[in-house]
Amino acid sequence: MLRLKQWYKNLVVFLPIIFAEAVFVDGALLKIVLAFFSLCLVSSASYVINDIVDAREDRKHPEKKLRAIASGKVSVGCALLVSILLLFIGMIGAGKVSVLFSYFALALFLSTQLYIFFLKKVLFADVLSISTNFVIRAIAGAVAINVRVSPWLVLCTFFLSLFLAAAKRKGDLGLAKNNYTPEITEKLMTFSTVALIMSYSLYSFLSIYPALIITLPFAIYTVFSYSRITDTNKAVARNPERALLDIKIILGIILWVTATLIVIYL
Repeated sequence: MLRLKQWYKNLVVFLPIIFAEAVFVDGALLKIVLAFFSLCLVSSASYVINDIVDAREDRKHPEKKLRAIASGKVSVGCALLVSILLLFIGMIGAGKVSVLFSYFALALFLSTQLYIFFLKKVLFADVLSISTNFVIRAIAGAVAINVRVSPWLVLCTFFLSLFLAAAKRKGDLGLAKNNYTPEITEKLMTFSTVALIMSYSLYSFLSIYPALIITLPFAIYTVFSYSRITDTNKAVARNPERALLDIKIILGIILWVTATLIVIYL
């Protein structure tokens, strides 16, 4: 019910500490780890609320009908209590990071509620809302360690999320009713892929680390590999964490991260 597998979304809070060369700054890593787990708890609180709202529709879905609330394993009252508790603990943790960070944690929760209750079934607004939530997470990571918010952080995070969301909508085709068609999802995938690669390429060229250009082949390889997998395996598109079971994607990520750390820190 807490969707621990989807906590990977909050890993974007680590981007600012890596690209701001702040990994070895006193206390920064501890703060960002606390920030990560705080956002994970806040996110899980929203997942529970989402499952309460969608329980009736989830029972008609071939995969989602197995969710705890939809299947009746957990009552709505118990789930709501768990959600409140998660939000409370998550916000306490966020406050320990900083007051400003707690505002962003709350903003993430409220933005997610906006998605759950109003934007989820609105064409394009749904994926844009999801992408905005990723940006909130990334900015929150910068706020947690008090470093400048780079516009490239916002752009790259936004288009990465849009890319993943487009792939998910593509994977959902045929399983659930939505406003998307194969033609729309293909166009959205093409746009988000090009936008993601271009934004990261421009960052590599224009950043204070010009040698980051050597990471481009690894980044592009990983993006293309993921796109290929989502074409052949719809389950991966619906559950991006499953892509980490693919050796090619794991290799691409390892090479990209290693090259990035070498350029920035060595």
